[in-house]
Amino acid sequence: MNWWEIWPERYKTEIEKLAENDWNPKEVTTKEQEEYGMRVVQITYTHDDVQYPIKVCFPPEYPFFKGYAYLSPDNITLPRHHNPISGELCLLAGQTGWEAQTYMADLLFDHLKKIFVIANAPSSTYAVENEEPQGEPYSGYLSSHPDSVFLVPDISMPSEISCGNFFANRLSSSDKFRFALTKVLDIANHAIDTSPELLRSFGSNVSVKGYWKKIDITSIDDVRQLDNPQELCRLVNESLFNSKCQGTDEFLFAAVFEQEVQQGVYDTAWRTVHLNPSTGKGKRVGQGRKKTPARSKLYEATPLKFEDFRASNRLVRIPEVSELGTKSVCIVGCGMLGSTIAIKLAQAGINKLYLIDGDTIDATTSVRYALGLQYSGLSKVHALHSYIQENYPFTAVEPICHAFGNPIINEHGQLAMQALDEADIIVDAAAEQGVSYFLSHRLNALNAPSVVVTTRPGTWGGEVWNLTNPEGPCWSCLQRYQHEKTLPMPNGDDSGSSIQPGGCNALTTEGYGFESDLISLHAVRTIVGSLTSETGFPAVDWHAMNINLRNDKNTHSESLSLTFSFDKHPDCSCHSR
Repeated sequence: MNWWEIWPERYKTEIEKLAENDWNPKEVTTKEQEEYGMRVVQITYTHDDVQYPIKVCFPPEYPFFKGYAYLSPDNITLPRHHNPISGELCLLAGQTGWEAQTYMADLLFDHLKKIFVIANAPSSTYAVENEEPQGEPYSGYLSSHPDSVFLVPDISMPSEISCGNFFANRLSSSDKFRFALTKVLDIANHAIDTSPELLRSFGSNVSVKGYWKKIDITSIDDVRQLDNPQELCRLVNESLFNSKCQGTDEFLFAAVFEQEVQQGVYDTAWRTVHLNPSTGKGKRVGQGRKKTPARSKLYEATPLKFEDFRASNRLVRIPEVSELGTKSVCIVGCGMLGSTIAIKLAQAGINKLYLIDGDTIDATTSVRYALGLQYSGLSKVHALHSYIQENYPFTAVEPICHAFGNPIINEHGQLAMQALDEADIIVDAAAEQGVSYFLSHRLNALNAPSVVVTTRPGTWGGEVWNLTNPEGPCWSCLQRYQHEKTLPMPNGDDSGSSIQPGGCNALTTEGYGFESDLISLHAVRTIVGSLTSETGFPAVDWHAMNINLRNDKNTHSESLSLTFSFDKHPDCSCHSR
């Protein structure tokens, strides 16, 4: 049933309230809209003796979601809080402030006057006091292909240069409309700026050339012109557009303009169109203006969604970890625990990762590994390198396919030792006693901070050891405390036996990725806290954390984590880290 059939009194009251405000409500719902579950009512709103026809649309999910008000931009376009393309009036910031018991008529009564007063005086004190503190970027109004993106990184655009060429690389070989801007040139093809990080990630993919031009937005009509792909191409360079339509190669046209990105703050945006001459469906060169001869070629002009991918826009979402952009981490062991740690650190913006592991990814481990089936057969470090490079291009990854203790002579062993020397912090996620003994000895000699993370059988529990304070205990100290049972062992399925999946030449244990991830994430929090300053992400104040996901009866544990702090063990001789 439709919402007005479930709550007939609600719709009746809405109409009555609209009428009480002398807005002369009229039902204008089309058959298609009604079948979809919508109701549309047109009202006449008067401001300063001028009447404005406004359509009020009640969505199928009303009243759980607010309705929408539209003032046709063909009649008038307000300078603020009015979408120049769709005509939507901004009554609320998203769904913020809307409650199911609110009537749409009351929302309109509270906000329509504000919108029109602010339209007449957008810089007034009244506007500052009554506006939501957010900008209105034009790019948010413009239409684009649903599966498209045009990533613009930190590219410097000199004010004295108004046009030129550029190159953009596809994000993957299967993409048609997803690009990253990698190089900008002037009109004489002299390089202005490049993005080495995006070139590192996508430079091997198809590169498409384009032409850019700075334009000034002086009216709402200029914004509408940006929304029309053909008009935009002509605006940028009409003769080049006509030439490219007659050619065979795809091309990009971009208008570079200033827009409000925060309230009262303006910055550069790119509106980019992908031009693809074709022999199939499309528009003829000159369509919409003067007809061209019948032999003229067809073309497709597809608008791409603008994404401001500059560092400031990434880090504003994660301000406490901005310092990670200058830090490096070495992860020893890139299995179920280490792979998740690596990906999460890259996601948080770590500058560089050294990944050390000599194993490959088995297809059957996809049920609990951080990466899926498409990476099976690859070495763990190269698989993670590939994934991180494609998804987090601002993290450099040095994959080192090496297993400590391996008697084979190659350069990987030297690279691994060098990584231990260079990284700001070392993560022992190998879950091998021999590796931990070796790393403890090595890192004590280097006085290097480290974090150790392990799981217990069945992933009933796990532990994170924070060895980042030179004045605190070392790995050998905590081992001694654990042997003495001063530091308890996390819960584990000690009754379970080892398993050997078919084709695997080593024993393993049961374990679940959705449980081990919780342990890995505690390790990530510990690592990040140790790499940031006091004003950044908070550092932990303990030396050992036991994570108990299940109790000894194999039911969910009530106490997920317990933390412990220790002095250096009096019997440990490894204190000069």
